[in-house]
Amino acid sequence: MPEELAQVFSKITEPSIRETLQHKGAEQLKKYSWKKMAQETLAVYEKSAPPLPPHDETLA
Repeated sequence: MPEELAQVFSKITEPSIRETLQHKGAEQLKKYSWKKMAQETLAVYEKSAPPLPPHDETLA
Protein backbone atom coordinates (compact mmCIF):
# COMPACT_ATOMS: atom_id res chain seq x y z
CA MET A 1 0.00 0.00 0.00
CA PRO A 2 2.72 2.58 0.80
CA GLU A 3 4.28 1.91 -2.61
CA GLU A 4 1.01 2.59 -4.42
CA LEU A 5 0.49 5.78 -2.45
CA ALA A 6 4.01 6.92 -3.29
CA GLN A 7 3.29 6.29 -6.99
CA VAL A 8 0.11 8.38 -6.83
CA PHE A 9 1.89 11.25 -5.11
CA SER A 10 4.66 11.02 -7.66
CA LYS A 11 2.17 11.33 -10.52
CA ILE A 12 0.20 14.26 -9.10
CA THR A 13 3.37 16.29 -8.79
CA GLU A 14 3.86 16.13 -12.55
CA PRO A 15 2.98 19.62 -13.86
CA SER A 16 0.59 18.47 -16.61
CA ILE A 17 -1.35 16.13 -14.31
CA ARG A 18 -1.42 18.69 -11.50
CA GLU A 19 -2.77 21.35 -13.90
CA THR A 20 -5.46 18.97 -15.18
CA LEU A 21 -6.53 18.08 -11.63
CA GLN A 22 -6.63 21.75 -10.63
CA HIS A 23 -8.83 22.59 -13.61
CA LYS A 24 -11.18 19.67 -12.94
CA GLY A 25 -11.35 20.61 -9.26
CA ALA A 26 -12.27 24.21 -10.10
CA GLU A 27 -15.02 22.99 -12.45
CA GLN A 28 -16.35 20.62 -9.79
CA LEU A 29 -16.38 23.43 -7.22
CA LYS A 30 -18.75 25.47 -9.41
CA LYS A 31 -21.46 22.84 -8.81
CA TYR A 32 -21.65 23.65 -5.09
CA SER A 33 -22.63 26.62 -2.96
CA TRP A 34 -23.52 27.18 0.69
CA LYS A 35 -26.92 28.53 -0.34
CA LYS A 36 -27.72 25.44 -2.42
CA MET A 37 -26.52 23.15 0.39
CA ALA A 38 -28.73 24.98 2.91
CA GLN A 39 -31.76 24.79 0.61
CA GLU A 40 -31.28 21.07 -0.01
CA THR A 41 -30.75 20.37 3.71
CA LEU A 42 -33.92 22.30 4.60
CA ALA A 43 -35.86 20.35 1.95
CA VAL A 44 -34.73 17.06 3.53
CA TYR A 45 -35.75 18.28 6.99
CA GLU A 46 -39.13 19.45 5.74
CA LYS A 47 -39.75 16.17 3.96
CA SER A 48 -38.73 13.94 6.85
CA ALA A 49 -39.93 15.85 9.92
CA PRO A 50 -43.57 15.92 10.99
CA PRO A 51 -45.23 19.31 10.65
CA LEU A 52 -45.26 21.48 13.75
CA PRO A 53 -48.59 22.19 15.42
CA PRO A 54 -49.98 25.71 14.97
CA HIS A 55 -48.45 28.26 17.32
CA ASP A 56 -50.82 29.49 20.02
CA GLU A 57 -49.83 33.07 20.83
CA THR A 58 -52.01 33.13 23.94
CA LEU A 59 -49.50 30.77 25.60
CA ALA A 60 -46.55 33.08 25.06
